Amino acid sequence: MTTYSHDISAYQQQLNAGFRLLRFSPALEEEYRDLHRANNKVRQWASIAIGMVTIVLLIPMDIQGMPNEIKSLYYFVRVGMSIPLLLLVFSFHFIPAMTRFIQPTSVMVILWIALGNIALDIASNNAGFNFAYEGVFIVIMISLFMAGLRFQIACIGPLVTMFAMWIASIYFLPDSRHTSLKVFYVTAISFCGMVGAYTIEYQFRNSFIQHAIVQHMAIKDGLTGLFNRSEAIKKLGFLLEYARREQKPISLLLADVDHFKLYNDHYGHLKGDDCLGSIGGALNSCCKRPLDFAARMGGEEFLMVWFDSTPEEESNLSRYVHDAIATIAIPHKASDTDPLVTLSAGYCRVIPRPENTINQLINTVDEALYHSKNSGRNRTTEVTCEQQQSFRETA
Repeated sequence: MTTYSHDISAYQQQLNAGFRLLRFSPALEEEYRDLHRANNKVRQWASIAIGMVTIVLLIPMDIQGMPNEIKSLYYFVRVGMSIPLLLLVFSFHFIPAMTRFIQPTSVMVILWIALGNIALDIASNNAGFNFAYEGVFIVIMISLFMAGLRFQIACIGPLVTMFAMWIASIYFLPDSRHTSLKVFYVTAISFCGMVGAYTIEYQFRNSFIQHAIVQHMAIKDGLTGLFNRSEAIKKLGFLLEYARREQKPISLLLADVDHFKLYNDHYGHLKGDDCLGSIGGALNSCCKRPLDFAARMGGEEFLMVWFDSTPEEESNLSRYVHDAIATIAIPHKASDTDPLVTLSAGYCRVIPRPENTINQLINTVDEALYHSKNSGRNRTTEVTCEQQQSFRETA
C-alpha cells in the first residue's frame, strides 16, 4: 500500500486550490513525482520494448525499393542510434544515480527518432523515393501515452516534431497536396494527443490526491490527526513482533483527559473538539523517532508507544507527556483537580516475550490508568507487565 507522508490538510488544501497547470505545492509535487516514477517503470519498459520491436519490424518494409544512397542514412538513424539510445534509457532504470535522468533522456530519444524520420523523408524526397512518414505518428503516441512521461515533458517531442514538419514542408518538401496532408495529420494528431495526455495526467493527479485523503481517513483520526484505534493496533502489533525478535524494549502510555465530560458540559462540544485537537498535537510532539507514535483510541483516551527507549529516556517519558499538556495550558474551570486540562495515565515498559500480547499490554496500562484516576488524577502510574498489580506513581 502506498504511504503518504503529509498531513491530510495538505492534500485537502491542494484539492481545494486545484491543479489545472498540473502542478502541486513543492512538497506534494515531490511526493507525486516519486510515486509516478515508481509506478511507471513497467510502462516505460513496455514503451522501450515496443519502440525497438517497431523499428525492427519496419526495416523490411521501409527499405523496400529504397535507393542505396538513402539506406546508409536510414540504418544510421534507425539501427545505429535509435536502438542503442533506447537501451541506454532502459539501463538507467537499474542505476539509482541515473533514474532522475530517465525522463529528459527519453525526450531526447523521442526527438532523435522523430526528427530522424523527418530527415529521412526529406532525403528520400530529394532522391525521388516516397518514404513512409507514418512512423512519426507512432513516436507521437508513445511519447504522449506510453512512455510514462509527465505532461510538460511528454509534449516536447510532439511540439518539436510538429514545428520541424512545418519547417520541412516550407523549405525542403515539395508544395503538394501530399505534403499538406503530412503536415495536417502530424499537427492534428499532436494536438489531439496532447489534449488526451493532459486529461490523463489530470486524472492521475486527482486520483493521487483523493487516494491520499481516503487513506488518511482510514488510518488517522479526523479530529486530532493521530492514528485511529484500528491503525494503532496494527502498528503496535508490528512493533511488538519487531521488538520481540530484536529483543528491544517497547514503552506504552495510555492516557485519559481528566474530567472531560465536565469540560464539554461547561465549554460546549465544539470547544471540546478543539481541546482534543490541541492535546493530539501536544502528544504527537512527544514522538521523536520514526517508530514512535501516538493514537486516539476513542473519546478522550490516547495511546502513546515508544520503541527502544533508553533507560534515561524511560524515566522521563511520562514527564514529557505531562509537560507537553501543561505547555498548551488549556483552561478547565470545571475541574476540581487543576485549573488547566490534565491527563491521567498508565505506563509500562517491556522487552516482549511470547506471553506479551497486544491485549495483555493494553489491559496492563489500562489498569494503571485507572489506578491514576483513583489516586487523585493528573499523574502517571507505572506498572510492570510481569507484576500487573505492582503500581508506582511517577507524575
